[in-house]
Amino acid sequence: MKFQPPNTWKVRKFKPDDFLHKGHCDRCGRPLEEGRIMSWFTDETICMPCSGEEERIRYEIREAGFDDSSFEGCGFVPDIEQLMESDYAGSLRRRNWRR
Repeated sequence: MKFQPPNTWKVRKFKPDDFLHKGHCDRCGRPLEEGRIMSWFTDETICMPCSGEEERIRYEIREAGFDDSSFEGCGFVPDIEQLMESDYAGSLRRRNWRR
């Protein structure tokens, strides 16, 4: 006897990732002809100039004493000035624990 899934099950259809099929940067709208990369902070496909801007933001986060890996995939691009003034600033600081 062959297994028949109940009608309540939804069969997922394969949906190809659109990373390679996008033509423009999700953030600034530039063409992606010179290169593309996934954003460190969000799930956007971004161009190389926007990637350089993200690298600058990550550098500022590290220089301010925060652990930049805490922001990987957070869903937004952090504003360093707002981060310094936030109530969570103490909990996001880099810990210098020795093991």
